Amino acid sequence: MYKLVAILLTLFFIERFIEGKNSPVSYTTSKSTVISFKPETTYAPPAVNDSFIDSIFIGGISTSNPLYGWQVDVHYDSDAVHSPYCMEGPFMKSNGATSTIFVFSNNIDPYFPAELIIGGSLGPGVPKEYAVSGSGYVCKIIWKVKSGKNSVLDITRVDNDTWWMDTCLTKFLFDTEVDGYFKWSPSMIEEPKNSKTQNPKLEMDVYPNPFSRRTTIDIRL
Repeated sequence: MYKLVAILLTLFFIERFIEGKNSPVSYTTSKSTVISFKPETTYAPPAVNDSFIDSIFIGGISTSNPLYGWQVDVHYDSDAVHSPYCMEGPFMKSNGATSTIFVFSNNIDPYFPAELIIGGSLGPGVPKEYAVSGSGYVCKIIWKVKSGKNSVLDITRVDNDTWWMDTCLTKFLFDTEVDGYFKWSPSMIEEPKNSKTQNPKLEMDVYPNPFSRRTTIDIRL
């Protein structure tokens, strides 16, 4: 029974995700919303095949325009790490409502970076007053170390796959995105600029088909 409910919630959000690809994407103007890896830098565990955890943090959501759903697209070096699974964080449930997450993964296409897309939403039929504001953790990503390589955990804007959604189901791009880094040593790689600020003058109108270059759909209950 519990698995059936989880499957229905997941399919509901995937349907919303696909339909949203054809809806406009807006830019906020407050310069306040942020999505970030925490911690921003993780140093290697003792050995290959060990695991470590990063969290995705969302902040700057106003009470006048609360959060109903979100999605993040992470590119990474699959020779360095991979993600066996993800866990839902407490933020979306902080007002007492049910919520769900979904995961798309693609780490086998040699023509594109390894990719992890995670999204979350309040459950179907949840009243809009349960949408959340402020800041909090929306998910934990469990990574497994594959080699002695370093990797940027890049929160990317490719295809506008990183966004947040208000109670009107309008999608907004985050004003600031803060990448994560996995390192074997503080001196092994040069740390690139770790924040990106949106240009409010640039607008994208539609999303492309999300399945045009995804080779794996990974739904975890």
